[in-house]
Amino acid sequence: MKMKHILAKLVCIVVLSGTISLKAQDSAEKKIYSLKGYMTASYGKAQEYDRSGRLTYEASSFNLFNPTAALNVQKANGKFWEFQLNRMSINAQNLNFYYYDTMGVRNNLGGGRSISNSFAFTIEYGREIWKEMNKKTRFFISGGVLPYYSHVKSHSNVTPNEVNRYSSVGLNFLLVPRILIPLKNRFSIDINVPLNFAEVAFSNHANNSQTDFNVNVSTIPLRFGLAYRL
Repeated sequence: MKMKHILAKLVCIVVLSGTISLKAQDSAEKKIYSLKGYMTASYGKAQEYDRSGRLTYEASSFNLFNPTAALNVQKANGKFWEFQLNRMSINAQNLNFYYYDTMGVRNNLGGGRSISNSFAFTIEYGREIWKEMNKKTRFFISGGVLPYYSHVKSHSNVTPNEVNRYSSVGLNFLLVPRILIPLKNRFSIDINVPLNFAEVAFSNHANNSQTDFNVNVSTIPLRFGLAYRL
């Protein structure tokens, strides 16, 4: 009888431990989906030098707004994926140029048509690194890539057989520290800095191709987001 009781207890322990393990695994694998809307502010500087190393061009810029949307998929252990649509546009332009003679009569100098399209998105993978227990503010770090593509095609009515094409494709590498501040009713604020520390770019214009690899952090963006947990 004692042996049967011991075996029964062992079976119960094994089953219980297996159930706890499965519950812990299910809890860790549980995914939380969130939709995000971003607004980005960025400041950057650009410089060009001649072959002697002398500065020939310098410009600084500040950009605000640039609304984008993202989907965040996070596990209970703090690891997450985020997919963001940065840019998608198609633009067509019809151009006409005029001149006026000495009598004030308008004459058509010529024109043309230009069609451009561009597309860019971001994929990030990261994890939670610290959580403030009282205020529930959470800190994350992630790495990501931003592939992009743009193409411009234009031609003139004066020389319709001449078609100008310009295309560019590249990949930016990102390091993104972020803070997540919870609000009420499933909302939270996401503040992050997507640092672009390297870029590989390929461009083609008039059958002239060029490949560049840049390592810089010349643009410092600050991204504000409002997240809604589904």
